[in-house]
Amino acid sequence: MCPELTRRHSRPGSDTGGGVAPLMNRPEDSSTVTDDIGKFLEILPPEARDRLSGHERLSELLEVVIDLGRPVEARFPMGFEYLSEAAATRDDIAYVVERVGEFDRDNRAGIEATLHRIAAMRNRLGEVVGLTCRVGRAVFGTVDIIRDIVDTGRNILLLGRPGVGKTTKLREVARILADEANRRVIVVDTNNEIAGDGDVPHPAIGHARRMQVPNNKQQHDVMIEAVENHMPEVVVIDEIGTDADAAAARTIAERGVQLIGEHLRRAYARGDDLEARTGMFAGCLFAGLALAEVNVGAVHGLAQALGGRHPVGHGLANALLLPHVMAFNRIACRAKYARVAELLGEYTEGLSLDEAAERAVEAVRRLTVELGIPQRLRDINVPRNLLDEVAQSAIDTQQRVMGNNPRAVSLDEARAILRLAW
Repeated sequence: MCPELTRRHSRPGSDTGGGVAPLMNRPEDSSTVTDDIGKFLEILPPEARDRLSGHERLSELLEVVIDLGRPVEARFPMGFEYLSEAAATRDDIAYVVERVGEFDRDNRAGIEATLHRIAAMRNRLGEVVGLTCRVGRAVFGTVDIIRDIVDTGRNILLLGRPGVGKTTKLREVARILADEANRRVIVVDTNNEIAGDGDVPHPAIGHARRMQVPNNKQQHDVMIEAVENHMPEVVVIDEIGTDADAAAARTIAERGVQLIGEHLRRAYARGDDLEARTGMFAGCLFAGLALAEVNVGAVHGLAQALGGRHPVGHGLANALLLPHVMAFNRIACRAKYARVAELLGEYTEGLSLDEAAERAVEAVRRLTVELGIPQRLRDINVPRNLLDEVAQSAIDTQQRVMGNNPRAVSLDEARAILRLAW
């Protein structure tokens, strides 16, 4: 949910708010708003524009609705009012359409170099008979409540109904990571809602780069292109809502597995091998992007519980437990494991699906041996009498991640995994 904010509406340039205050010099108050309201007013029919120009609630304006045969409406958080005496005509609608960008397949358009959105309603002949002209505002300070998480680089999921400010927060996260954290950020902007209409991104995203999407059915292609071609550290995507988008995330995951399999041994053996280190950097990036979508499972849950009861680093705990949990999960995801085996360079031709899946488990186990990772919990001085307590803790306190596991894990099964690992 969006917190209640103390807002200051900046209106530099004119009485109607034309222009955007320089982002690098913005006041450090709790929340600052820039909205290019002058450019918004310019597209409206003259009568509506004149009535809004000096309106005492202009800073609260949400949208202007123009429907054929009805008076033009201005909508505010607490109600609406009419902006014309007469009903809107086709000429009024045409006036607006001529002054905005081209409408995409989703019937959305924008105003060059602004965040304003114009959505069209059409009749059965494809003619525009209604317009929703929504004010877009760059609001600075909305992520303060999660700024500590943003600064750590952890993943954040924003949930809420349309219009509550999710994209506004996402826009500022992109700016903060690009400008203040000096990260390489690319925004995959499916409907130009994050960085605005036109080819030049709105200053609200700072130095983040923006890739536009021809239509929402191609978002998954642009996601993959962004990572493969431009090597970002952060990819910002407003929505992932289709099977193809999920498949793109899986493709990213596969590329991560492949790159790590190709370069990890070399990077471990020679820290000055720049090619191997670069390959690992890319592999970790792909893996992290995929992880943000699918989350973690029993390996993480058991490792978290173990680290809470024994002095072992979380990374080491995960690496040690990974082959054992993979062996447990194998019967639930044989096809995926068979693919992992191929990505890790294992020869699987002629093998059954189960045999190929087993190759993945063995490949990971062999990798941990070659990297000098302890193979047993007893090797890191975990007492055997602690195992039941760790299993119980994982089931009780790690319900979310244990629930994400591809195979359900009971308390007895958690104990069995740990005993095999001991």
